Amino acid sequence: VFLCLIGGEHTDSRHRRGMGGTLTKELDAQTSNIPFLALVSGKQEDGDVFASFGKLFDELKGLNGLIAMGLAAGFVATKGRATGGRVSRLRATSS
Repeated sequence: VFLCLIGGEHTDSRHRRGMGGTLTKELDAQTSNIPFLALVSGKQEDGDVFASFGKLFDELKGLNGLIAMGLAAGFVATKGRATGGRVSRLRATSS
């Protein structure tokens, strides 16, 4: 996690100086290196957190979310037994 934060900040600093890309002051003011921090802190949509999340949900595809939730629910319902009879190597064996 620490490396990701340092790497993201380093990339942003290079882009601010015009090395390898561009990062405008407007975009820099609205973004964050920590996922969803800009949304929660109100940096986007003039400080309106609900408008920020509303805009995010407008961009998401509902079908993809439903498929992901269905697969996760199926995996939880089978408790991971849907592996075709193969046993995980991570399970401890009793001796």
